[in-house]
Amino acid sequence: MRRRLRLSTAAAKLIGINVRILIAEDDSTLSDALERSLRMSGHAVDRAADGESALQLLDTGEFDLLILDHGLPRLDGTEVLERARQLSGRLAVILISAAEDAALRVRRRGLSVDAFLIKPFGLDAWMPRFKGLCAERLRCRRCG
Repeated sequence: MRRRLRLSTAAAKLIGINVRILIAEDDSTLSDALERSLRMSGHAVDRAADGESALQLLDTGEFDLLILDHGLPRLDGTEVLERARQLSGRLAVILISAAEDAALRVRRRGLSVDAFLIKPFGLDAWMPRFKGLCAERLRCRRCG
């Protein structure tokens, strides 16, 4: 298991990292690809493979962005999103799901996300959403 350095958002910005991101995704192939792409762009990335681990990380760290799989084990994405919003209302969220109706289910519970991607998707679909979110919501200097 790889050990990851955990940085506060302020510390990350001091050393030139733009956005601190939590990827909550149980598909290791997808989370590996997302992590690699984001780290190459200079962002700090942590990962969780289930909903309970994601909440533990969210509770102990300052994140700018949560990339959240709707179908996580142990706690599903809707439950993680609901609790994440209680912890931090300013957290940006990209919801990813294989189910096209996942966004509707999230909205029915009165929750909102900043972007929604349906699996499978390629990095060519992912990066424009991420860059747009950075420019609009996160205001980072270099998101590409």
